[in-house]
Amino acid sequence: MNLDTLSIDQLAELRDRVNGMLAERVADRQRELSSEVDRIGALVAKQAKQKPLKTISTKPKYQKGDLSWGRGSQPAWIKQHIALGGTLDDLQV
Repeated sequence: MNLDTLSIDQLAELRDRVNGMLAERVADRQRELSSEVDRIGALVAKQAKQKPLKTISTKPKYQKGDLSWGRGSQPAWIKQHIALGGTLDDLQV
């Protein structure tokens, strides 16, 4: 199709057809995306309902008053106790 040979009325009609086709395709794509969003939302909701992983709790090995420690990095109160001349054996449960 040679656009140079078309009249103004023909070009306007062609523009209207193109605009109509674009609107249809955009609407189709929006429907596709909407259904995909719904599908992903259902997957996320399903995962949110799953039971959380069970955590393993351990008994503390060392305790001083309300403070206790058994795993992980040495807490400040343990470091302070050792710096003041104490030992871990003093705090052992």
